Amino acid sequence: ARHPLREVAQEALEVCCRTIEAQAAEAKVAIRERVKHYPCGRVCEITGFLRIARAPDEIEEVLQAFEERVAVETREALTQAVEIAVVPSATALADVLARRLAFWEAEIEDSWSHWSAQASVFHDACRGAAEAWQQLRDAAEALVNKLADSSVMPPEETPPIVYLVPFLDIRAVQRHRRWDDAHDALVKASMCVALLGAWTEYHNLRGDGEVLREARELLYSLLDALDTRFDPARYAGGEAVRTGLAADETWCLIAPLAIEAWKQQRFSRQHASAGDLCSLGLSDHAEGEAP
Repeated sequence: ARHPLREVAQEALEVCCRTIEAQAAEAKVAIRERVKHYPCGRVCEITGFLRIARAPDEIEEVLQAFEERVAVETREALTQAVEIAVVPSATALADVLARRLAFWEAEIEDSWSHWSAQASVFHDACRGAAEAWQQLRDAAEALVNKLADSSVMPPEETPPIVYLVPFLDIRAVQRHRRWDDAHDALVKASMCVALLGAWTEYHNLRGDGEVLREARELLYSLLDALDTRFDPARYAGGEAVRTGLAADETWCLIAPLAIEAWKQQRFSRQHASAGDLCSLGLSDHAEGEAP
């Protein structure tokens, strides 16, 4: 005859396994419903940072990875449930359950603490990034507006001897140095905005699009000031930005990725648009705007 404890344990095991499998199925359904309303993503193998999934195939990859992880966790949970069910006595079963309960309570508490800490770091980083962006934008726009004032331009005709013997015309030398510094500042600001744009484009960090619009307009104004306010015979202007970016490791890594991602997105939009227009009996369609 079967021992009553064994029968009870077997029934409990069956209920537990069904519950675990039901929760796994619910998790898969829930994540697919959630991605309809909230962005999802995964850590990029190339950059090591989170890349938001926008295209349908990218979202499906994230969902597949989630479901694979759910399957692994489900198998582990089922294995642990079986191990608990085969204990030899009620006393041993009580001890095992007590230990498992303490372990998982500690795991849940640790996960919650870690999640809370990371959420706080994330919100602080968002505020810091917003403040830093506003400071960069305000300072860059102020410098561009200042350069539009002809009174701050250095004298066009400055004898070379003045640079060798500055005290002959200290004011002229100072104005030329400030002009050099302004050129360097615009170059660095342009490189910074270009890097931010490429990083944002590849990682799909779009938000409401307001910051991207501001960054695009700021970069245009910076490059315009470099090419129109500075003597091309003495200053490289926009070419200095391209030279600086070409020597930047982050730019060399992220720019080709961003361009390729943009091309793929444009192709997807064109393909979808062509299909819609063909269904309407039309043939022309827009190509989309470059980033």
